[in-house]
Amino acid sequence: MKKRFSKKNVVTIAGFIGLLLASVVPLVKADFEPVTKPTVKAIKDSGVEIERLEAWVGNDKGQQLDSTRSFVIVDCFSNGIVSVKGNLEHSNQINQKFKVTTVLNDVAPGAANTASFTTNNVGDGGFEFNFNKAVPGIHTLVVKVESDTLPGGSLFINESANSASATPGMLFTCPATIDEDPYEEEGSDT
Repeated sequence: MKKRFSKKNVVTIAGFIGLLLASVVPLVKADFEPVTKPTVKAIKDSGVEIERLEAWVGNDKGQQLDSTRSFVIVDCFSNGIVSVKGNLEHSNQINQKFKVTTVLNDVAPGAANTASFTTNNVGDGGFEFNFNKAVPGIHTLVVKVESDTLPGGSLFINESANSASATPGMLFTCPATIDEDPYEEEGSDT
């Protein structure tokens, strides 16, 4: 004689399977997401570039990070202001204080072109700062994340500066000053 399940048992089993699938599906999806470089749309008045932030092999202190989610963004506006933003994700440098320095066109900057941050208890941290007086044209920017307590300089650096075959630093463009609306017609009263 076959044993039949009651409606209550079937609903309970179906609910349990639903909960199990709901808790597993996000993990599976995250594991199979394609590893792609984040994209940033450039706006009319700026030249935006983004690169991954990587552990710098030139200073091997055993540093690690999630390079798919660690990045640097540089953005330059027609008024000569350069914006630098970055994110360090899942590094093994927990509760560590860092300073960020830049090298623009192979010239080390003044003190105004730096920032500092401290990673949290899982090794995440972020930074953001601006500097000015960039002239219109193409520039390179090397971003270095340096430890305040570990000797030896940079622990993390942007990917093009970490590659011997690449131009050192991120290439970005500062646009010329925009004096008038390019869409406005000459002689128009509106």
